[in-house]
Amino acid sequence: MSLSFCSFASGSSGNSYLVFTERTALIIDAGIAYKNIKQGLDFAGISPEDISGILITHEHSDHIKGINALNRKAVNAYVYGAQGTIDAMMKHSTTSVLEED
Repeated sequence: MSLSFCSFASGSSGNSYLVFTERTALIIDAGIAYKNIKQGLDFAGISPEDISGILITHEHSDHIKGINALNRKAVNAYVYGAQGTIDAMMKHSTTSVLEED
């Protein structure tokens, strides 16, 4: 099984990466618009429904800008992050897609 990595964006204007194998896909940060994440997924041959997890490293806007839209499209994905990061994201979220279980 091989592990692949794609950088969708990296820098102060946004960060988002894809790590995937033949069986699973993980998004690391969603700091760009969903349409740009979708373009990267299309390039990698990955469907949003194939994403099994979204890892948020911290809650700065250049790491979470597209999280709400991505979370709505990646219906099989769980959002992962440190408790403080998740708490801060929920506090500032304009939608209810980031709900605690």
